[in-house]
Amino acid sequence: MIMNRSTGVVGILAAMLMANSLSARETTATSNGSVFVTDMLFLDLMQKNVDLNLTDSERSLVKVRELKWGTAISPEITTEPVDLILASDCVYLESAFDPLLETLVELSTEGRTELLIVSKKRRKADKRFFDKLKKKFVVVEVRIVRR
Repeated sequence: MIMNRSTGVVGILAAMLMANSLSARETTATSNGSVFVTDMLFLDLMQKNVDLNLTDSERSLVKVRELKWGTAISPEITTEPVDLILASDCVYLESAFDPLLETLVELSTEGRTELLIVSKKRRKADKRFFDKLKKKFVVVEVRIVRR
């Protein structure tokens, strides 16, 4: 499950890595999983980027879908438990913090789902989101230090 804004680049990379991993294992499983690339607005742009940048086998793993935080999640997305949620540039609007957290909780299965959030802390409000996140998830912060 990829939650990111506008371009879909994180999902495109995830699909490439998944396809490479599946190819390396030469799996014969009928269901190898899917990469759901989600957004609320830029679905056409995301689909175009998926179509232009992935091979047929990589593209077969990707599903571009609308995901409105804080609302009922499409049954298609929740048919199977989510193993990994990659959230890129999702912590930007304070009024969206609670709906985002609600959606992350709904998509997650305790003991199974890993959640990786990439976010630039812009304001003190962003810290409030991560404080709320820590009440629902085990959080390990990784900081990039530039020299």
